[in-house]
Amino acid sequence: MPWLLVIATNAVRSEWRSARRWLGLLRRLPAQRYTDGDLAEEISARLDDERRMTAVLEVVRRLPPGEREAVAFCLWSGVSYPDAAAVLGISEVAARSRVSRARSRRARLVPEEIQEGNGERHSRPTRGA
Repeated sequence: MPWLLVIATNAVRSEWRSARRWLGLLRRLPAQRYTDGDLAEEISARLDDERRMTAVLEVVRRLPPGEREAVAFCLWSGVSYPDAAAVLGISEVAARSRVSRARSRRARLVPEEIQEGNGERHSRPTRGA
């Protein structure tokens, strides 16, 4: 079994060399600083987004199951109306109708200050852009 000890020792030495090279590389890299604007502003924006999302999710939880599924497919997952309709076993018109009804409910149920904050402060990239 001495050969097993030799193999294990060599494996450990190899790992130590890799770790030493990795740490050396990290030491040579310049320190990253937060330069994309004010950190407090970014944190505030994230907290506002989280508050808005909590309110939207509460409204989505109150939607009927059919509307909730249509919203999940068509709005959140980016699935086309025809594809979502095929998966849900309904017509494309019914899928569009469910999404439209869900949007109307959201407009009635989500507090106005949360609706107004959609994307004013910072824009996010959209799919395919």
